[in-house]
Amino acid sequence: VAIGTTPQGGPAPKTAIAFRATGPFELRDPESGRQLSVGPANELWLVRRARGGRNFEILDPKQRRMLVFRKIISVRPLDPRAHSLIFQRLNVGSGTNWQVVNDRQLKGGVEIKARGKGLHLVNILPLEDYLYGVVNEEMPSHFPVAALRTQAIIARNHALYAKEIIRPHRAYGYDI
Repeated sequence: VAIGTTPQGGPAPKTAIAFRATGPFELRDPESGRQLSVGPANELWLVRRARGGRNFEILDPKQRRMLVFRKIISVRPLDPRAHSLIFQRLNVGSGTNWQVVNDRQLKGGVEIKARGKGLHLVNILPLEDYLYGVVNEEMPSHFPVAALRTQAIIARNHALYAKEIIRPHRAYGYDI
């Protein structure tokens, strides 16, 4: 799931991304699967373009360079069922009437991908966790249970249709 896209659904690169985790987390190279580093809970980390312009760097809470990457890095809580990631001041819904700049708490893992001179986020999570977030965002919890169930069915069908049939965002590396 892309986080912070254009109105057409394409990536909207950010110059820097700040995040923290509610529990211990790991940084991985998603291409090799190799764990690169582990970080503690509730400390603010920063991802930005490194000096020189070709690579990106991850800075720890004391602003020390911990890692450098060129294309993609994965951030994931060590226990993704118990903990989540919080990304600060993300612009979500850019160009729409529901646009908001806010912190976003995300379940699962996140891939931070280089795109041109910026970065964009892709949340990697199971379909049912995605649906929980979608239904929660699109419909008040006090609505009748039948309405919430219907919304979940529609959202699941839409997600699966987009992922497996029309694939509008495949070139960007995300499903929806």
